[in-house]
Amino acid sequence: MALAIVATTNDVLVAMTAAAVARGKHVLASRSRPLGAASELPPAVAAAKDAGVLVKVGFNHRFHPAIQKARARSTRAPSAR
Repeated sequence: MALAIVATTNDVLVAMTAAAVARGKHVLASRSRPLGAASELPPAVAAAKDAGVLVKVGFNHRFHPAIQKARARSTRAPSAR
């Protein structure tokens, strides 16, 4: 069983995911922010279904506003909290 981890910028994420699927690899696509449109990744997912492989998308929350706020609070001096 072959696995590809696609951890790249959103502008090439879909193309790289589709390329890995076309080679018969299961894919974990990791993105750091939401994709621009909900329709961007489903064609790659459909191709994976046809190829009998899996595509999973991991979303890194480090840029989510709530996470950034929590990080800012945790790095302040104790007296500033």
